[in-house]
Amino acid sequence: MSNNSPLERYLLGFRLNCVAEGRSPKTILWYDHKLHIFRRYLAQHHGIDDATAVTAEEIRAFLVHLREEVHRGDHDAHKRSQKALLSPQTIQGYYRAIKAFFSWMIREEYLENDPTRNIRRPKAPQTIVPTFDEEQVRRLLAVPDRTRPTGFRDYCILMLLLDTGVRLNELAGLRISDLHLEDGLIQVYGKGNKERMVPVGSKVRKLLWRYLAQHRPEPIYPEVQTVFLTPGGRPIKGETVYRMVVRRGRQAGLEGVRCSPHTFRHTFAVSFLRNGGDVFSLQRILGHTSLVVTRMYCQLSESDIQAQHRRCSPVDRMG
Repeated sequence: MSNNSPLERYLLGFRLNCVAEGRSPKTILWYDHKLHIFRRYLAQHHGIDDATAVTAEEIRAFLVHLREEVHRGDHDAHKRSQKALLSPQTIQGYYRAIKAFFSWMIREEYLENDPTRNIRRPKAPQTIVPTFDEEQVRRLLAVPDRTRPTGFRDYCILMLLLDTGVRLNELAGLRISDLHLEDGLIQVYGKGNKERMVPVGSKVRKLLWRYLAQHRPEPIYPEVQTVFLTPGGRPIKGETVYRMVVRRGRQAGLEGVRCSPHTFRHTFAVSFLRNGGDVFSLQRILGHTSLVVTRMYCQLSESDIQAQHRRCSPVDRMG
């Protein structure tokens, strides 16, 4: 496949558009990966390397190919191929990337007819992400040695994740100027570099103040304003935070739940609702543009629903 092929030029144009719109590097890489695999499939199976020649038939054939022939890890150079086929959620992701690409083609008037128009999004079951229970949270928070600077930093990070539900990269990117502790707020930059203010409770505000005053290492350069630093004074990376959370979960002996920053985000969301928070406030705190996404995050367990009904039953509350 030539790098100067029509499809390659359109893909580069779509990528440039994503950059211009302020999409995150992670999102752009996600599109690049999935559309590159789609392009390779078109060339190998249909002899097509021009976006204007793609029809609904080729797109449907690609989705069937993913569902029936591609195994997990096949398209990832860093993972082994597995026996299991791709999950419905992964196939749905390919559809979303292709849909976004051809929608851009239509907006830019490179195409008159969208080949994805009559293709329904592949179904994927909604899965409820397990959350931490109170005992697991207590065990996890007991692991870091708060008498040591790194231990106090890790404890502070875990508490901040639990209290705000911020995303991993939002936490890693926090700057000192983003902390408005007197007002009980932190300023975060979410997907698409969208800015929002997130409330922080009094306990975490005190922890942040103490970390900055007593435990934050001397920055390697004076201009480094990132809140959380490595022991050498460098800005902490999201990958470092992720590995720390996984390690602390292992040290706490947690079982039956994935110990990751995303699990903290989900635990925050469910706890917020259980404690009486409303879904509209939660949407703003989490930085979701769609209320549908927030509702998917916050599916309560059957016991929660039953308890809510006991409190709010119209008949039981009559006279």
